[in-house]
Amino acid sequence: MKRKKTMAALLTAGLVLSVNGAYAKGPEAGVPNANAASAFDNKIIKKISADNMYNHIAYLSEVPRQAGTPGELRGVQYIESHFKQYGYETEVQPFPIYTVVRNNVSGLLEIGGENLKPYVFSGSYSGEVTAELVDVGKALAGKVPDSVKGKIALIERGDITFVEKVQNVFDKGAVGVVMYNNTGSSNAFGQSTYGQNIPAVAITRAQGLALVEKLKNGTLTAQIKVTGSGVEEKTSYNVIAKMKPNKNKDTGQVVLIGAHHDSVQNGPGANDDASGVSAVLELARVMANAPIDTELRFVTFGSEELGLLGSYHYAGTLSTDEADRIVAHFQMDMIGSKDAGGDNKANG
Repeated sequence: MKRKKTMAALLTAGLVLSVNGAYAKGPEAGVPNANAASAFDNKIIKKISADNMYNHIAYLSEVPRQAGTPGELRGVQYIESHFKQYGYETEVQPFPIYTVVRNNVSGLLEIGGENLKPYVFSGSYSGEVTAELVDVGKALAGKVPDSVKGKIALIERGDITFVEKVQNVFDKGAVGVVMYNNTGSSNAFGQSTYGQNIPAVAITRAQGLALVEKLKNGTLTAQIKVTGSGVEEKTSYNVIAKMKPNKNKDTGQVVLIGAHHDSVQNGPGANDDASGVSAVLELARVMANAPIDTELRFVTFGSEELGLLGSYHYAGTLSTDEADRIVAHFQMDMIGSKDAGGDNKANG
């Protein structure tokens, strides 16, 4: 029981609320006295049900919630249904994500009857092409010759990203990419992205320089064959719930409370971050009927484990005016702890 009380206390730690609702006004409006704020905090804590929070965690962690999978969608539907149940205006915000496919990847690069045993770029398009090889240097923007159209581009690594190099020759009509290293003896490098539908492979620096010399003396024909590789487009989601303040007391400001709902691959994600989602849902329930002067906006983000993609997408959808109105964001991330309860303080 002590563990559950501690978890409930964690929910309100750091979120300063006034006796009249969410306090977001600046110093000029006056700061509510400490006793009144403390009384309101205690009132909120008493309404929090640790059992509700544990039940949310139990449901969400039954199925892994990796971004772009049915497990994530299951979690999204559960979260939105509870926001709606509490009376919030809700939105499920879909956005595309791209995952690399490497399924028994194999790559062939044959030039002059010799297989150079290349490394297949991460995300390379699977396909087979035979065409003339053209040296395009580092494939910098504005430096790729028109003559690469319909041919395979031989590129030196360096100065710009792999994806930019591939895009620069792809835009000029190249049908394949062979990239050689700019140092050392490794060929294990390279990345393509969604929409770059030409096979791309990597070779060592020594192999690449040898091809550059041969091209000075004549033409070369290359064959590239890549299988088991690609980039797959999937859909991830953010879940947004809004509660507008009293029109007569509206500060015009917004306070965000968030967590990410996705988990790592094959992981239950109980602490990371069903615990945070449980806090968001429970605070949303408790605050649903509270008198507020500031808009409360609860958001659970998708694809955090892939690099905060849901957060970036959400921020990118905000107008300048709306972004300026956001005065605070509280992120609930991995708030569970094996040390909670007993003699351990909630903020310890």
